[in-house]
Amino acid sequence: MTTALRVAPEKNLFIVAHHLFRTRTTKPHDSRREQSIFRGNRLKIETLTEPKVPHGRTRRCMNLIFDFDGTLADTFSLYLKVMRSIHREYGFKYISDEHIARYQQMSGREIFRDLGISMLHLPRVVRRVRKEFKKELNTQQMFSGWPEVLISLKARECRLYIVSSNSGASISRLMENHDANHFEKIISEPRIFGKARSIRKLMKQRNMDPRHTYYIGDELRDIDAARRSGIAIISVSWGYNCPKTLATRQPDFMINHPSELLFLPP
Repeated sequence: MTTALRVAPEKNLFIVAHHLFRTRTTKPHDSRREQSIFRGNRLKIETLTEPKVPHGRTRRCMNLIFDFDGTLADTFSLYLKVMRSIHREYGFKYISDEHIARYQQMSGREIFRDLGISMLHLPRVVRRVRKEFKKELNTQQMFSGWPEVLISLKARECRLYIVSSNSGASISRLMENHDANHFEKIISEPRIFGKARSIRKLMKQRNMDPRHTYYIGDELRDIDAARRSGIAIISVSWGYNCPKTLATRQPDFMINHPSELLFLPP
């Protein structure tokens, strides 16, 4: 049985933000019994049930393209540690604990502007962050629930990929450490705002149908990348950007736990 709450567009963001917003945690909200999905101009609260495929019809093969940092892996603390350790060397502001909540409500470009990192110098900073990440990334943790969910998605013949601005080799090692390397391809995009290009290239190479392809990410730039690639975006509520901020861009879906991916329509 499904209960749908229809709201006027101007009231939509408040209701979604109120329902989804919470303090940051290393574990996604466990919503195995109840699912809250932000979808267009409607907030649906529905009991999770296995999607039924009509008799005589096969389940469509879905292409699921994942972001990595803040979506699959909890690397926020490492990111913060690295940025704090290099801020003097590259001449940008120190990220204090008091600034974190404010930055979670901002886009990447807004954050870099506030820190004093120009677009001209950003590539140097990104390369240094990636270098430091490589040293410790394999010690980071995946968010709770992902290893089991990835196995289930693979069993359903979903095609799984990663497009990330992090190092492909480092991502692969972390996945292997968690017995979660079920991805057909891991793409490392060196440009922090270049994901759309990598997604489109991957879709062309693998002949993906945009109607059955989703990008799963935790930031505003992930929403932008999916839209520029012509595919649906599934935002996660536990990553770098807070749910209230993500809701302002009206993602196609917003999930509170990895297991909710198992209940997408066939």
